[in-house]
Amino acid sequence: MAITVLKNADFNYNSVDLSDHVVSVELPFDIEKLDATAMGADTKHSAAGLRDHSIKVTLLQDYAASKVDVTLGVDAAANPAPSRTVVFKADTGAVAATNPSWTCTAFITSYNPLAGSVGELQQVDVELAISSGDLVRAEA
Repeated sequence: MAITVLKNADFNYNSVDLSDHVVSVELPFDIEKLDATAMGADTKHSAAGLRDHSIKVTLLQDYAASKVDVTLGVDAAANPAPSRTVVFKADTGAVAATNPSWTCTAFITSYNPLAGSVGELQQVDVELAISSGDLVRAEA
């Protein structure tokens, strides 16, 4: 069994590589649980509903050109927020069975451009929702 340590995550948003700013990344696989219990049942029954994938990323803030705020903040401020291609992997190395990539088209649902206390590194929490298609996993 190969156990991995997450230490070099790869995150690309709209073809901009923000990997060197990633502090944490999450890809929750949520599936809606539907109540499928019919009259006369003595036990509740459930059915799987629609998937609701989201992406959560925490980055070190950077206001320079082609960095975090310019790349994400402009889209977050747009109304409506544009859908962009998002690609991420556990490691910046090549896509492989041991380093799969996930790709989707998503839009920003939450962006916090300014947060922190005196003396702390400024971090940005970003949440994205899939806007069309599905989350695609690739191994090559």
